[in-house]
Amino acid sequence: MGVQINCTEAEEDIFNLIRSHAKEFGNVTPRVAGGWVRDKIMGHPSFDMDIALENISGYKFAAGLMKSSTGQKLTEVHVIKDNPEKSKHLETAVVRINGFCVDFVNLRNETYSETRIPNVNPGTPQEDAFRRDLTINSLFYNLFTKEVEDYTGRGIDDIKNKLLITPLDPRTTLFDDPLRLVRIFRFHSKLGFKIDGKIEEALMDERIKRALGKKVSNERIHIEIFKILHYPRGQYGLLEIVRRGYVSPVFKPPVERETPYEKGLMFCETVEKITNLWGRTYRREILNLYTVLCFFSRSTVPNGKSLLFSNAYIMKISLPSSRRFVKTINKIEESLVFLSGYDMKKIGDEDLIRIVRFMGETWYESLVIYSAIEYIEDNHEKYEDGLRVVYSIIQQEIGECYLVKPIIDTRCLAETLGIPKSDTGFYIEESVVYQLLNRTSEPEEIINYLRRIKTSRNVN
Repeated sequence: MGVQINCTEAEEDIFNLIRSHAKEFGNVTPRVAGGWVRDKIMGHPSFDMDIALENISGYKFAAGLMKSSTGQKLTEVHVIKDNPEKSKHLETAVVRINGFCVDFVNLRNETYSETRIPNVNPGTPQEDAFRRDLTINSLFYNLFTKEVEDYTGRGIDDIKNKLLITPLDPRTTLFDDPLRLVRIFRFHSKLGFKIDGKIEEALMDERIKRALGKKVSNERIHIEIFKILHYPRGQYGLLEIVRRGYVSPVFKPPVERETPYEKGLMFCETVEKITNLWGRTYRREILNLYTVLCFFSRSTVPNGKSLLFSNAYIMKISLPSSRRFVKTINKIEESLVFLSGYDMKKIGDEDLIRIVRFMGETWYESLVIYSAIEYIEDNHEKYEDGLRVVYSIIQQEIGECYLVKPIIDTRCLAETLGIPKSDTGFYIEESVVYQLLNRTSEPEEIINYLRRIKTSRNVN
């Protein structure tokens, strides 16, 4: 007896729409392909569906579905064009149906010229299955027969055995689309499956490393890496990138640094140890990301007339990220430099407030990263200092003091102290530190304190 798929009511509603539309063509068999089938077999929920179609393009089918469906929540058809030179071989039509993201794509078969750019032609389910990245992603769920189809003959068994293996020879599969090696690292971290020995051998091929850097766009690599970052075990996917020597073609750092696996592993273990001490919530994607970024922390590269942190460069150029995320990484790098210049043994309550306010919302992540980096660099005393700072901030409950606004506004401050508005930034920050340290909200008390500071600065 074959594997049974238990669909939810919402999934069946979508499948009924697709079945009904497919029957209008007479010769079109819709199949759910890849990850959704794998996840359902494993008992995991999945909200993304890839519908593989015979004898019709994904766009034509999706456009017709939009016209024929009434009373359903369907978004406009979005088309992702193919780009063979960057190993994006399939045009995909994307529709959001009742909250599910559904991709419609033609079954494919490929033949190769000497340039390795494939000629993509309509294919059969068998041909398509063998062109998938992994056997566990090569399964189909036939919407007409409601059966799982395993054309490679081993997809179901590999799920049961928790094994990552390619349908064809790994070199063939990886040269077809080198991004697949990043996907292998992703599924290793997501599912905890073992990477097959034949894939491990292929990963040592320098030609595959070069192909990844040359053939795959930074944007496609970004998508896979950011999926890894959000997994609970995401650091293990990144550690595989380090261990296999793929940091350079994946992250394209602007500076050369050694990236020893042992240090990456030690960083991850130290981060886990630190975060377990307090059980605080934290931004997992940032701490996971520094499994690799720790090697390039605090280094800079020329950026016009100024300097740019290497890790900000990586997230801005190599793995094009949102402006907000690049800004976050840049702030963490500034925080690491800031902490390096502090004498941690002489930190008092006032210093703790300044540290949190300088680092902002990522103060905890910054201190964890700082402490872990100091540990792997054998600066164990600084590691202990970093932990003490975290402990003190938590104990004094000042972890959100960066949100505190000044009681005195800029104009009032400038008029009262008799200074230009351009000089008020320093005094505004001093006023907030004072009001936090003395737990006061009295404007006159704060103004008097600022007058004393001004007098002291003028004397000096």
